[in-house]
Amino acid sequence: MADPAYSRAALARLGLSEHASMLADQARHLVPFPQQGRHERLTGPVGALVERATRLLESAVICERAQGATWAEIGHALGSSRQAAHERFGEADRDFRRRYLLAWLLPDRAAEWTASPERLAGLADRLAAWLASHRHLEEETDPGGRPIADGLPPMTVLERSVVITEAAHLIKGLPDDDPLRRDLEIGLCRRRIELYEEQAAANPGDAGLHQALATARTRLAGLGGTVPHVTDGPGRGARGVAGDDEACG
Repeated sequence: MADPAYSRAALARLGLSEHASMLADQARHLVPFPQQGRHERLTGPVGALVERATRLLESAVICERAQGATWAEIGHALGSSRQAAHERFGEADRDFRRRYLLAWLLPDRAAEWTASPERLAGLADRLAAWLASHRHLEEETDPGGRPIADGLPPMTVLERSVVITEAAHLIKGLPDDDPLRRDLEIGLCRRRIELYEEQAAANPGDAGLHQALATARTRLAGLGGTVPHVTDGPGRGARGVAGDDEACG
């Protein structure tokens, strides 16, 4: 089971970094003076720059929201009200949160809503190379290793628990005949099993965790899903509780 390596906040920050690097590259070409007598065409490039800056601002809002900022704080930063900020960016924030949940529940189809894990890893590498080529920024970043990837922590247990709750709410709001509903329910069961296995392995005497794990596995079996082979690591299930990773139940 492919597993996104990044939390919602980390994914939002990665998107902001991508927009910022592209904006910087676009703006850099406008700094030099042209050759004498050469007529410049500047309106188009500047218009594109403004459009990129608008997308960067939207990414900044989404990123801060993912990090826990309130709409009042966003509005204050922009010199406007809470309501104005929400009206301007609320739809984009909701869309990002929904797309993240869909990609997290169905990681093998993540490219349909955000990006595949492979593309995200490649983007982190490209941004690290971008930083390395801009040596004047080294004082603001860690010059060793991979500064972009190193700044993206894995999801915590609390973050995963919150996302599971939000995912359950999303699925509950879908009509019964929605073609995605069953796949999303299977994905949610798998995410619960991953989390409960890790927690139960760390707390083998917790009967409540083992019961929650058994319930999730039974639910997955009822949906016709299976627990795929996974390896230990951030966001992935431990194998120490369930024994093998075959069909639930």
